[in-house]
Amino acid sequence: MLKHLSIENYLLIGSLELDFPKGLIIITGETGAGKSVLLGALQLLLGGKAESGMIKERDKNCIVEGLFQFEMPIEVKWQDGSATQESELIIRRVLSASGRSRAFVNDEPATQQMLLELSGKMVDVHTQHQQLLLGNEAFQMSILDNFAGSVQLLEQYRTLHNSYKNALQRLKEAESKARNSISENEYKSFVLERLIEANLQEGELAAIEQEQKELANAEEIKSALYRAAALMESEEFSINRNLREAAAGISKLTGYIPALGQLAERIESCRIECKDIAEELESNAERVEINPQRLEAVEERIGQIYDLLHKYDCSGEAQLIAYREELSSQLAEREAGEEEIARMRLEAEELSKAEHQKAKELGEARQKAIMRLSEELQAMVRSLGMPKALFQAKLSALAELGENGGESIAFLFSANGSPAPGALAKVASGGELSRIMLCLKALLAQYTGMPTLIFDEIDTGVSGSVAEKMGRMIDRMGQMMQVIAITHLPQIASKGAMHLLVYKENLPDGAKTGIRTLKSEERVLEIARMLSGEELTPAAIENAKELLGTKQTKEIDDNKQTI
Repeated sequence: MLKHLSIENYLLIGSLELDFPKGLIIITGETGAGKSVLLGALQLLLGGKAESGMIKERDKNCIVEGLFQFEMPIEVKWQDGSATQESELIIRRVLSASGRSRAFVNDEPATQQMLLELSGKMVDVHTQHQQLLLGNEAFQMSILDNFAGSVQLLEQYRTLHNSYKNALQRLKEAESKARNSISENEYKSFVLERLIEANLQEGELAAIEQEQKELANAEEIKSALYRAAALMESEEFSINRNLREAAAGISKLTGYIPALGQLAERIESCRIECKDIAEELESNAERVEINPQRLEAVEERIGQIYDLLHKYDCSGEAQLIAYREELSSQLAEREAGEEEIARMRLEAEELSKAEHQKAKELGEARQKAIMRLSEELQAMVRSLGMPKALFQAKLSALAELGENGGESIAFLFSANGSPAPGALAKVASGGELSRIMLCLKALLAQYTGMPTLIFDEIDTGVSGSVAEKMGRMIDRMGQMMQVIAITHLPQIASKGAMHLLVYKENLPDGAKTGIRTLKSEERVLEIARMLSGEELTPAAIENAKELLGTKQTKEIDDNKQTI
């Protein structure tokens, strides 16, 4: 509940400190006195939009601060990602002349979104335009879910629903990508198969090109090698024989000239080397193969490699081999992608099953409660001056699951007992909508656990005995929770234990809004003013006393607070 509210430099308010008790708190004042200003400051505190025009004096900040206390702790999710359970919160909103807004929760920096999330757990503010929501299907479904206690089921369903939608979207994108690459993958598979069949080896081209040269000139090579070998060992002219004889002749002279022994050794060394050369020449000649079939195969292989090099724009077989490995890796990824698509498809199917199961549980909970909601709400509406009113909440199955489950909802209404009630938003008048909204708020108050409920002229379009009945209903709500009611009807203003009067003063430095707590006698006069206008009559005063009965207002310091 709201325990304390502090406002500084907001619109017509200079400075204001207010304490709020439990139960029903009434706020009244003449039109234009500033009741909406007070509500606007509270909405700013609860995450409403901040604008620089809200600042009264431009050289100072606007500050709104509220103290909230809870019988049941509420969860607070902090900016660092942590969450705590809090029984007391001090929320502060600071607005500078530049339009910059800052927010704090228990002196910790907070975002506007954080304030909005917290306000949804702390305060329900009903304004006149909120009655338009009665024609909104999402709002109607939220009423049923709160009444049925299926809000948590709805949250679980929405988590599954969103997870399924996301999984389905990822699956569609993966399948689309796979479809778009089918022809490309077929081409890659063809190329890879061709390269694998080619069985390229690094350095192979240079090797077989050399072999081709040898095979193409085998006869010439073989003949030249044999001729060279013959020259070394021919009968007519043998280099080896001549060197042997030269070495022997020189060796005989070493007795005369010892130094010639070295020349003889060198000649002998040349002879041995020439003999070895001759043997290698002959051996190489024998190895040279004249093989037209092998030559044909080699030339065909060279042609195949050059064809692949040209076709796939590669500079050598090393680049072709790298291309082959790249294709292999890409196609392996494609296979892995197909496995991933299969996994994603299975995941989507499982999420769909879970989503439908949760939707079924949600639908069953709603069906179980919808008749009771219709009956209880109809009885409450009839108690507010519409004895023949018919109210029916109707569920219809959807062809496909949606954000709120597998059903749509319609609130049907008839004020005169017509057997064919129509859509609530179309057939109900403004006063009827006010009464129905009040009944809904009263009915849900016991289910939502909302600590504070604020009514901003929910009594629009009603008067007389109906207003009195609405007042009693609001008073009963105040026994279960804190209710703040801004009203212009004396029948409602006479209820509750605390009555605040909002007034406006025209001072030399400008208009200012003030607020004060009314004591017993002042409250009688205020109710009388609401009954008769500016000129108080004895009858109005007696009527005000009768409305107030023996109810005693809370005795709080009644000093005026000029704001």
